[in-house]
Formats: sequence, structure tokens, C-alpha cells
Amino acid sequence: MEICDDEIMLSLSRCLPFYSNPCPESLHLHPRQTQKRHYVNLQNKSHYWWCHLPFIEFVLSNNYFVYNDCTYKQIHGCTMGSPVSPVVANLCIEVIEDSALINSMVPPKTWKRYLDDSFVIIKRDAISAFHDTLNSISFTIETESNDQIAFLDTLVSRKNGKITIEEYRIPRHRDRYLALNSHHEKKYKISTVSTLLNRACNLPSTADEKS
Repeated sequence: MEICDDEIMLSLSRCLPFYSNPCPESLHLHPRQTQKRHYVNLQNKSHYWWCHLPFIEFVLSNNYFVYNDCTYKQIHGCTMGSPVSPVVANLCIEVIEDSALINSMVPPKTWKRYLDDSFVIIKRDAISAFHDTLNSISFTIETESNDQIAFLDTLVSRKNGKITIEEYRIPRHRDRYLALNSHHEKKYKISTVSTLLNRACNLPSTADEKS
């Protein structure tokens, strides 16, 4: 990936929790939008989504919990802990961001999103206007510093007009994982090592970083 001198890297993070998307806006989307994003099997007819809509709405709108011997009902956002909520919340975010990108006077060159965090490359003089376009999603913006910016588990850098990626850990990270002699099941210990190897092999973009 290339980047010009008049472009800048940004890290956008949504102010509100990922599950805070309102259910009505998330549910009553046109079936073509859900098909476009592969949340509905493309081989099924468009009425598939509408047939299941009442059941999905029931699941997302009936979340109760007990606190201090009192029963409460969640009235805002998608149901926490429901397997349906991530799909619906992500669908809602996609529709909102698509609208923001289309209506932006200076659309970004690159937009990569994972849940509610986004990596963006855009013209330096277009940051303010683009941020105003995203007001409906309430993003906070972090700009690159010393030609580098942290995004999720990676450190993205610019070198001679090229983008390079390497592993990143927050400064307070202590490299503490499951102890080999702990009482955790063996499969979890193997998974920990496998995850670290996968990160080291697949996250860096250069051979030097992988070695």
C-alpha cells in the first residue's frame, strides 16, 4: 500500500459501545442491503429477512436482568450476550458508515474497519470536513505521530511512501500468559502458543519483522 506526502493516517474509534446501536434502525433495513453484506443467503428470496424479523426483534428487545433483587429490562441498544447482537450491530454500523463515506466531500483513500475501530488514509486538509461527516457515528480521531500510528494489534508506519505493518503491544503489556504448570486445560495452553505464532507470522508485512 502506498501513501503520499499530502496524506495522513488516522485511527478512528467510536465513542459509544459497539452494541449501543438502536434496534429499530438495525432491524428494518432493506433485504438487498443484508444480501449485499452476506448476512442473508443470496440463494434465498428477499422475503427471508422479513419472515424472521419478528423473531429477531423479539430476541433483541426482551433482555432482562436482576440487580439488588429488582428486575430490569434493557431498553437501549442490542441485547448483550446474544449471538444475534453482533451481526445486527455490525449491519447497522455498515449502513451508517456507507452513508457517511458517500456523502463525504473528500472521501478517504483507505477505510478499514474492525467492529468500532477504523484505520483511514485521507488528505491532510480534509480531516476536519471528514470528521464532521462522521458526527452521526460519534468517532474520536487519533492522528499519526512520527510517521506511525497504532491500530488494534499492529503498528502502521510510513517509509519512503510505503505502508509497513508490524506487531504492536501497549506500553503496559507485561508478556504474561498462561503458565505451563497451571491447572488450565492443555488445549488452552496450546492455543496461547498458536495465537502468538500466528501473530508473528501473519501480522508483519516485511520479512525482517517476521524473523
